[in-house]
Amino acid sequence: PIVRGDRSLLRQALEVLMTFILSETRGARHVTVDSREVDGEVHVTVADDGLGLTGEEAATLFDLSVRTNQRVPVLEGSGLIQVRRILARHGGWVWAEAQHTGKVVLAFPRDDAVNEFEALFRQGSQDQ
Repeated sequence: PIVRGDRSLLRQALEVLMTFILSETRGARHVTVDSREVDGEVHVTVADDGLGLTGEEAATLFDLSVRTNQRVPVLEGSGLIQVRRILARHGGWVWAEAQHTGKVVLAFPRDDAVNEFEALFRQGSQDQ
């Protein structure tokens, strides 16, 4: 799916997220990125085989709150809050899921103009 957004800001959000995921403390070796449409939103899922998240870690991963006694340290300067702010600026949101491996979902709202563009693109590719 296609989303509308500021390319440099979205790139920055993904770079911050990938820096966290691929940090030595997380231990991730493989990362999978997938996208799909869910209830009028585009969900981009970033999953890894690194250290998982507890419920508290997942709930506070993108907050400025103080995180103590957690296995997964945050980045210097709380960089992950920037991911949440960038997604919010685009009308979306981000969350982490508590599980044995890492999983983060970036959710973007669908845009009518983008939907029309995608329809034209699909129609053009079917005509060939």
